[in-house]
Amino acid sequence: MHFDLDTLRLFTYVIEEGSIQGGSLRQHIAPSAASRRMNDLENDVGMPLLQRHSRGIQATVVGQVLYTHAKLVLSQLQHADEELKDHRDGATGSTRLSVTMTAMVHYLPPDLSRFLKTYPGIQVDLTEETTNLVVRAVQNGTADLGICAPASPVSGLIEAPYRMDRLTLIVPSAHRFAGLGEVRFADTLGEDYVGMQAGSSIHTLMEQEAKALGARLKLRIQVTSFEAIRNMVGVGVGIGILPEIALGTTPQSAYVQVRLAEPWCDRPLKILRSAEHPLSPAAKLLVAALASER
Repeated sequence: MHFDLDTLRLFTYVIEEGSIQGGSLRQHIAPSAASRRMNDLENDVGMPLLQRHSRGIQATVVGQVLYTHAKLVLSQLQHADEELKDHRDGATGSTRLSVTMTAMVHYLPPDLSRFLKTYPGIQVDLTEETTNLVVRAVQNGTADLGICAPASPVSGLIEAPYRMDRLTLIVPSAHRFAGLGEVRFADTLGEDYVGMQAGSSIHTLMEQEAKALGARLKLRIQVTSFEAIRNMVGVGVGIGILPEIALGTTPQSAYVQVRLAEPWCDRPLKILRSAEHPLSPAAKLLVAALASER
């Protein structure tokens, strides 16, 4: 069965206005033409769609079914036209994005490069913060979007998946763990740790997991970058936990990677936005682009 979109639109207008004349006015055609289209539509369907009476017109049971589907189809087409318009006209505007170091250094560069080439009229204001500050920036509206790995859902924020980030343990090459394939986190808690600064998601996660085991981290020193963790571990200051992707492809000589056999080491990075404030068109396009990179 073939449906003409203009006729379907007219049909919905007739139902909503309760008369052929009201529907024809919204469609900007003559009532006689509108009446012929409704008759043709009923003939195509093979069943009555409109019930005519002295007070106007109502949908039959079949007509109500067609009305529901027609509204859905027309709504989807309108949304598609709006999205295509962004591409036709060249989207413009700006959006503010606050992210953690892992996202900034290891995941975002190629994703943002593709996005900015697709939408050259959009400016992205990008800042790097700890997870706590990323969350706060989205909550207070100083950032439209955030990317981080919160330890638990945050009230008032909507989450969307971005990347899965695997955490790993590194130890000095002469350390007793260096020859092991994997270790449990509990077995490392007697060791000196080189950790990230307070407020980072890795620091928060490690503290939570240690507390759940009835222990405390032995933080020998705290640093602000994964490079610093690698360097400190390499000279024997302690052991460290960092994203596997942060090890890169550089040959390791001063430190050794050891797998942590813990489910929490598969750490989901998430795109955060406010549940209260609507996103700008530019921010909506960025969310859609980032979510598609999974």
